[in-house]
Amino acid sequence: MGLKKLSNSSLKMVNRSPYRGDDLLRFVHAGLKAKNCYGLVKTVEFLVSPYFRTKGYAYCDEARIQVIFPRGFNPAKDMRELAQVYEHEIDHIFGLEHKDMPDWWTLKPTWQEHLCIRLRKDAAKPRDEAVLERKIRTLVDELDRVRYGV
Repeated sequence: MGLKKLSNSSLKMVNRSPYRGDDLLRFVHAGLKAKNCYGLVKTVEFLVSPYFRTKGYAYCDEARIQVIFPRGFNPAKDMRELAQVYEHEIDHIFGLEHKDMPDWWTLKPTWQEHLCIRLRKDAAKPRDEAVLERKIRTLVDELDRVRYGV
């Protein structure tokens, strides 16, 4: 599989997260510079997950990376994990498969240490966890009623 180098100006970032785009763009560029792969990644998307771990996906044929923030992301303690996942996905864009690279949690990036990811001023405040738990419990109860006639 051949990798097509893209110019820096063709890099596209899609921000579907509550975090500031300028901070995320600095994060994207710092990671690409550290991995010496400017021009290999065409698109980086940022999303938010309801789960508690950072996730990532690489779509090699599109040179696209998705980075998914965990629920309750805390930049002070979660930046390293975010950088580890991002580097792992960049390795996929290089054409590596899991058997050809170290586990993402063993990576030791340092390029993110000077970066900060802040919430946008217009970002909605996260919902109270108790409200979410009640909603989930209600949905599970409803599902049980439908499934088992309880």
